[in-house]
Amino acid sequence: MKSDPQELQNRGYANDNDLQQLAFAEEETLLSLLQTGTPVQRTAASTLLAARPVGKTAAFFAAALAALQTEPCLYTRLALCNALQQGGTTAAQQMVLFLGRIGKNQYQTPPTRASQKKSYPLPRDIIARSLAHMGTAALPALLTVLRQGTAMQVSEALDAVGFLLFYTPQPAPKDALDAVMGTLQRYPGNKLLLWKCTGCLCAFDDPPATTLLQDLAAPATDPAIRAQAAHSLQLVAQRKTKRPLPTP
Repeated sequence: MKSDPQELQNRGYANDNDLQQLAFAEEETLLSLLQTGTPVQRTAASTLLAARPVGKTAAFFAAALAALQTEPCLYTRLALCNALQQGGTTAAQQMVLFLGRIGKNQYQTPPTRASQKKSYPLPRDIIARSLAHMGTAALPALLTVLRQGTAMQVSEALDAVGFLLFYTPQPAPKDALDAVMGTLQRYPGNKLLLWKCTGCLCAFDDPPATTLLQDLAAPATDPAIRAQAAHSLQLVAQRKTKRPLPTP
C-alpha cells in the first residue's frame, strides 16, 4: 500500500521537484532551513548541502548534528544521517560526541535472550548506526571512544565497531580487538558493557576473542551473557567469508 502524499510530506519526504525548488539557494539559506524550514525543506536542504563542498566541512557537520538532536521527522532524520555518513573521518570525530544522546531506543540493560539472526544487529542508537554505515573511516574515532569515552558513549560505540568490522572484508585490526578487550578492564562490573563486548567479539577471528567467548559461554556465567557468547561463537563459526556491508 502506497503512503498518502500528504503523510509523506509531513514525515519530511522530499521528491525531485522539492529538491529542484531549492537547488540554487545560497548555502546560508539552506543552513538556516535545517532548523527553520518545513520538514520537506529541511530534508531538501540537508540533501543539497551534502552534495556541495560545504557538506564536507566541520561547520556543516555541527549544524547537521544540532538539527538531528531535535528533528522529529523520519525522512529528514535519514537525510541528515546520510549527509553525515558522507563526511568521512572529520564527521566521525564530531559524531562520536553525540553517541547515546539522540533518541531513547538504546539498550539500558541486556535482554534476557540473544538474537538468533545470522547477521550483526543494526545499532539502535542513531549516531552509532550512522557511524557503522561509514565503514572503516569511522573506526579511529570509535576506537578513541572505547579507550577514553564515557560508559554511555562506549556502550553505543561497541555496537558500531562490531557492525562495521563484521561486514568489512579485511581482517579486524589488532588495535580494535585491544580496544574492545580494554573496555572489559575499564568497566569490570558493568553488565551492559560486558554484554555489548560479548556481541562485538563475533566480528573478530582472533584466538583471544574466541577463547574469551568460550569462557563467557560457560554454565557459571550470567544467563544473558552466556546466551550472547554462545550466539557470537555461532556467528564466528558461520562467517568463513565476510559479507558486504548492507545498504542502510
